[in-house]
Amino acid sequence: MYGRKADGSLVIQGYFPTRGLGSGPAPTSTTLGAPLSVAADGIGSQHSLILNKNHRCLFAVNAGSNTVTAFQVHAGIGLRLINTVNSGGVFPASLAVQNQVLYVLNTGLSGTLMGFTVSSDCGLAPLAGGRQDLAVFTASSPEPKPNDILTTPAQVAFTPKGDKLVISVKGGPAANDDGRVVVFNLTSQGRIAGEGTATHFSAAEKTGGAFGFDFSARGDLIITHVGSFTVSSFTIASNNTLRANGSPLSTGFPFPCWIARSGSYAYLAHFGELPGQGQINGPGTISTVVIAEDGTLSPLKVQGATVTFTSAINANHAIDIAVVAGQDGHSFLYAVQPRLGRVGAWLINADGSLKDLGTFPGLTPGVNPDAPETLQFRERCFLAKKPASACVFGSAQGIAGF
Repeated sequence: MYGRKADGSLVIQGYFPTRGLGSGPAPTSTTLGAPLSVAADGIGSQHSLILNKNHRCLFAVNAGSNTVTAFQVHAGIGLRLINTVNSGGVFPASLAVQNQVLYVLNTGLSGTLMGFTVSSDCGLAPLAGGRQDLAVFTASSPEPKPNDILTTPAQVAFTPKGDKLVISVKGGPAANDDGRVVVFNLTSQGRIAGEGTATHFSAAEKTGGAFGFDFSARGDLIITHVGSFTVSSFTIASNNTLRANGSPLSTGFPFPCWIARSGSYAYLAHFGELPGQGQINGPGTISTVVIAEDGTLSPLKVQGATVTFTSAINANHAIDIAVVAGQDGHSFLYAVQPRLGRVGAWLINADGSLKDLGTFPGLTPGVNPDAPETLQFRERCFLAKKPASACVFGSAQGIAGF
């Protein structure tokens, strides 16, 4: 937990155990052919850490132990752990909270959604009728999971009105499986009502692989397509299908994954480059997109619209990002840099450009994605009868703030 000063700089306030296993280093992916380590991104999701609307409750996934932890937030003091509960599935990766209901997206095996009620002191208890199997939407992804975060579901979120629940699925290796978004209706009590409606994406149409998403001011769904290096905008129709607002926008950078909106601007965190050696070890990038009133997207063309992380260390990736509003009308953008063990900070200028505020320490530096023990992670950790000691190491993942 960091304290944020008026100028956007950060100072560590404390460390608060979740009583669970957070992320661990990512499995070695074989989706792209040869073994490919994505060790800095152990969960492959957005919103693994989330605050409720009044910032009194903080929730965190423990992907390695299939649990979710609930904290009370005491600004300027610290976090008080309330309870740690079973996530209702395998490998919880993303969270969504609305009023007194929390949903957990479990991405392992066939995938499940699990609902919880949130008590007045932030404690979690299972929501009756709140469990939904996702096998019909994830059947094309490889088994055993979680062994390949490049194919699994990535995010769950409530729509702005709170009457629908949305999940993104990156997609699997099967033919014509380029990811999808699934929309569920909800009852007034927050329970899932009926089967979900899937909108399928296509690499041929430059919408391959749905990862992170956010909503525009009018409620349009802005989605990153990690497989096509694009971002697109959709309106959710009354039948829960998605209607495109214009064409997908090329981001100009590889692997757009995480997204956060500030007014009419959306900021995308790109994981890193993919050199010819088959390793994702280039520096991360943040790019900026303008959201028009009709929902269409365009690149921001001003100085400071793009930020590339320092390449002084191997694989200084961009991971999860968050926009935080300051008390004086300014807003700030923060991004996890797991290999450095730091949080990057930027002031958001009136024209959407970013002013660098530096990086702030306090996190444990992440593992080297090119190290031999990392490339063998699947065999040494998930499939071994006695996991290797390196299996306990992880990298910083989610970020949330106010």
